[in-house]
Amino acid sequence: MAQSKDRFRLDATRSLLFPIFLFITLLGIGSTYALNLENGRIYFIIILTSIVGVYVGFFFFRRDTTIFEFPFEKTLLQGVFGLYVGFLLPTIINLISSVKTYQVIKPFAIFSTAGGVTGQSFKIITLQLDKFWSYFYTVWVAGIGETFVFNFATIVIGIIIGHFILEFNPNIAKTEKGKRMFRAGVGLLFSGLVFVISHGLNGSYNDLNMFLLAFLFLLLMNFILYFLNFFIMFVVGFHMSNNFWANLQENLAGALTTKGLILDAFLLILLMYLVLNFKKVPEMFKGHEYGW
Repeated sequence: MAQSKDRFRLDATRSLLFPIFLFITLLGIGSTYALNLENGRIYFIIILTSIVGVYVGFFFFRRDTTIFEFPFEKTLLQGVFGLYVGFLLPTIINLISSVKTYQVIKPFAIFSTAGGVTGQSFKIITLQLDKFWSYFYTVWVAGIGETFVFNFATIVIGIIIGHFILEFNPNIAKTEKGKRMFRAGVGLLFSGLVFVISHGLNGSYNDLNMFLLAFLFLLLMNFILYFLNFFIMFVVGFHMSNNFWANLQENLAGALTTKGLILDAFLLILLMYLVLNFKKVPEMFKGHEYGW
C-alpha cells in the first residue's frame, strides 16, 4: 500500500491527549524539586535528556520531518480508545494468567536493587510521602514517562543516528523505502539499547532470560506502534495499568485518596467520552495504513 506522508508530519491536526498526559508527567517530575526529594531527580534527567534529544532532532530536520514517524493520534477518540485498550490488556492478563505482566515488564519506578543508580528513587519518595504519591509517581509519572522515553524519544534519536549513518555510507540503502526501513531499524535497536542500559543500571532484572523477554516485549510494543501504526496512547495505557498492578494495594489506596480521585475523575470523563462515541470506533480503522 502506498504510504501517505501525513503520518510523517507533526502539525496541528494531532490530538493533544498525549501532550496533556506528558505535561502531567513533567509536573510530577518537577514536584520532586519542590518537595526537595533528591532521589527523584535521576528520572528528571532521563526525561529532560529525551526532550532535548527530540527537540534537537526536530530542529535540524525542521524543513523535512518526513524521516520521522509520529505515532500521535489525530483525534481524541483514537487517543481515548487506545488508552483504554492499553488499560484492559494487562488487567485481563493479570486476572487470568499465572504469569503477570509486571513480572516481565517491571516498572522502572519501583523495581531496583539497593545498589542501583536510581537507588529505588520512586520507592523512597513514596515511603517519604502519603499513599497518593505512590499512585501518582508509579502509575502516572513513571507510566507515561516510560512511554515517552522508550517508545518515542529514543526512537527519534535512533532515527537521527541511522540518518547520519546513511549520509556517510549511502550504499547501505539506495531506495527511499530501504532508507526508511534502515532508519527505523536503527531507531528500534537504539531504543532497545537504552532500555537495556537503564534497566541494567537500575537493577530491575537479575535473571537474564527475563531481561531478554522484557527487551523483546519492548520491540513488540514499538513494532505495534510504528509498523502497525497503532496509537501511542495504547502504550501509555499499558504502562500505567501494568504499573498499577505491580503494586496493587498501595496504588489502589492512593487512587482512593482525595487527590487521587481528581485524577480518577479525569479518566472517568475520558471513559464516558469513549462510551458515548463508541459507535464511531470502527470508522477509525477504515483506510488504516500499515508499514513504516
